[in-house]
Amino acid sequence: MQQLTHTKTDHGTRFRGLNFFDTDEHKLLLAIQRPEYNIHGLRRSDLKKQLPDISCSKLSRYLKRLRILGLIKRVAKTYRYYLTRIGRSAVAACEKLTEFTIVQTLATTQ
Repeated sequence: MQQLTHTKTDHGTRFRGLNFFDTDEHKLLLAIQRPEYNIHGLRRSDLKKQLPDISCSKLSRYLKRLRILGLIKRVAKTYRYYLTRIGRSAVAACEKLTEFTIVQTLATTQ
């Protein structure tokens, strides 16, 4: 998990790590986990349908960052991406972390 949350540098450009508690990133991670993307991969346009409130340019930057962090891999000569083994584990951990930490904390405070 530490490799996903720390900043990485690629060809002189810095890419920040993931923040599992950021709402946009959380929505993105849950969207890329959808079962239909395991079969034929995902594209930015597929994600745009799932996340209409995030702009196309921001989605492109998110996809680049996920590639640099190693969560997704690009299929050669296409615009399709697949989750890596680390990506599947990170998305599952993100879902469990927010479900058991945030939801449980909110339930006990009310």
